[in-house]
Amino acid sequence: MTLLGILAMNITDFGLPAWDYSIPLTTVHPVFSGPHWKAKTIAWFLRWILAQVKMRALFSMLFGAGVILLTARAEERGAADRTADIFTRRNM
Repeated sequence: MTLLGILAMNITDFGLPAWDYSIPLTTVHPVFSGPHWKAKTIAWFLRWILAQVKMRALFSMLFGAGVILLTARAEERGAADRTADIFTRRNM
């Protein structure tokens, strides 16, 4: 579920150029103009609130749980001194 939510977060990356995130919201965006600008604006901010924030938090919790599992298993094997090395290689 979380990975599908991350897909919903990144849909704007697929459809808009990268420089779109550096433009302030006070300027005119294509999504905030046109005949259905009110519905587009509501959908944009609902996606931000419901998908962006929630999925970022869930992904962070999954990442933290993975770190806890990694360190717990390393301590059980007696490789606690190599945990930082394993963690660094995993994140590279």
